[in-house]
Amino acid sequence: MLPKSMPPLVVVMLILISAGSIVIRGSSGCLCGSEVIPVCGTDGVTYPNKCHLGCQQQLTGVQMVKVGNCQGDPDRPYGDNVL
Repeated sequence: MLPKSMPPLVVVMLILISAGSIVIRGSSGCLCGSEVIPVCGTDGVTYPNKCHLGCQQQLTGVQMVKVGNCQGDPDRPYGDNVL
């Protein structure tokens, strides 16, 4: 049981930390998880995951070309253009 003196904000923070999920707000204002499964967009940009590409799609209409990096250079696992 939590002490009554514990501020509600601390309680919320503890819940979020214990859930183990990190949420990132994209430039379009949509929220995406931090899971990294790269996808390549028609704009030549490798996005960290489908959600990030979907956020950009709302702004520019970019489509997914493939799952994976836009370029296959192992020294640049996310290609030259990375979101």
